Amino acid sequence: MQNKTILVSSILAASLLMSGCDSDSDNNDTPEQNEVATKSVSIDFRAVVGDTEVVCSENNVTKLYTNVGTTNETVSFTDFRFFVSEVYMLKADGTRVAVTLQNNDFQYQAANGDHTALLDFEDATGDCVERGNTPELYTTLVGTVPEGEYVDLEFTLGVPFAINHDKDSYVDVKALNQPNMNWSWQAGRKFTKIEVKPQSDPSLVWNFHLGSTGCLANEDTNNSVVTSECAQANRVQISLQNFDAQRDYVRVNYQSLLSLNDVSQDLGGASGCMSALIDPECEGIMSNLGLDMANQTGECINDGDCSSQQFFGVAVK
Repeated sequence: MQNKTILVSSILAASLLMSGCDSDSDNNDTPEQNEVATKSVSIDFRAVVGDTEVVCSENNVTKLYTNVGTTNETVSFTDFRFFVSEVYMLKADGTRVAVTLQNNDFQYQAANGDHTALLDFEDATGDCVERGNTPELYTTLVGTVPEGEYVDLEFTLGVPFAINHDKDSYVDVKALNQPNMNWSWQAGRKFTKIEVKPQSDPSLVWNFHLGSTGCLANEDTNNSVVTSECAQANRVQISLQNFDAQRDYVRVNYQSLLSLNDVSQDLGGASGCMSALIDPECEGIMSNLGLDMANQTGECINDGDCSSQQFFGVAVK
């Protein structure tokens, strides 16, 4: 009997010791051990006209591009900038993972996850001189994602509503405070500022300014003007399949975007298209972005599906 009692006591003591060890192990886990491992990611964008890279000048001479628009116009660029946001990478099983952008002069990541970046392809040379431009280029998104394999890329051409219309909270964010990207008449920002000068009429600057329209502003309790909503958001959701960030880049093709427009003339409204619903130049360019101009919704044509867009694609580096 004595030997049996000793055996039971030993088993109980061992069980308690093991339990204690497990407990100590749980309590001693460091925060680093519980964090998800991440890796750096760089997403390259290249603006082109057909197969030719967009630049303002080459060898100190203004760069000219041919075969633009329905009349095969020759143009030079005076500006080429746009905002992207809501950047996601997708796994093979469809899991969407947000890219955490690195904060710098061209990118902004808020604590709540909202983010946006200004991609800039002009260098203030050639016909880009004195257009409110800067010499700095920015053509690659940089950030982190959880470790893993990713096969697709998603992003939005535009700025999230909260960031776009809350100027006071982002007054110190350089990427969001570029005076020539302000969409002042709609209390927000231009999502795109892409402008060309047709050589058949060098006095004409043909603009494409995409931004939210039909925005309503109210005064809050502090007598500050606050944008409450916009009838046409005009934010374009882009989905690119079979995208490997190490192997591929995002091809931004101005020639495809303007395939339905004659950039040698302006038929009414602002020069080119500045997102106005009644501007005849906007119908073709909005269609090539997959936006529903016919019903004036400011949304993608097929219930949020902008896959018909012709502006962005995937190409191998």
